[in-house]
Amino acid sequence: LLNYLKLNARDTFEEIKEKTGINTSVIDYKIQKYIQENLIKYFTIEINPNKVGYYQYLLFLNMKGDTEKKKALIEELYAKTKEAYHLFEYLNYWEIVITYCVQNPAKMDEVIVDLKKKYGENTHYQLMYIKKKHKIEPYPDVDKVYPKE
Repeated sequence: LLNYLKLNARDTFEEIKEKTGINTSVIDYKIQKYIQENLIKYFTIEINPNKVGYYQYLLFLNMKGDTEKKKALIEELYAKTKEAYHLFEYLNYWEIVITYCVQNPAKMDEVIVDLKKKYGENTHYQLMYIKKKHKIEPYPDVDKVYPKE
């Protein structure tokens, strides 16, 4: 059931029953159990930004190990920036990776100019336009985490 839900979470119990052969009362019981055990944390949707007129970018930043600049940038993103919605910190060349969703490419150019002004010309960056996301199975060994009964 978990393997099925990973890729088809929006299906109704009837659709799941048709495709898996699992009785709807069992499906309901197992999903409630997964929620109680915190195996399923939340339900969400993913909107295609291109369909509503937005552009999605990944911005990779190297702050040259300047932890003060990095801290200031992260605080600013959390406090003020509506366009940035995912932020990852790494211990690698690219120290910060930010996902942006903007109304046009010119807005992303403004973000880059602003970052350079605030955090210095020495901040290295790489910008990548996200054309399409592909859904994959992020947890191929889910049975090891929650074995079949």
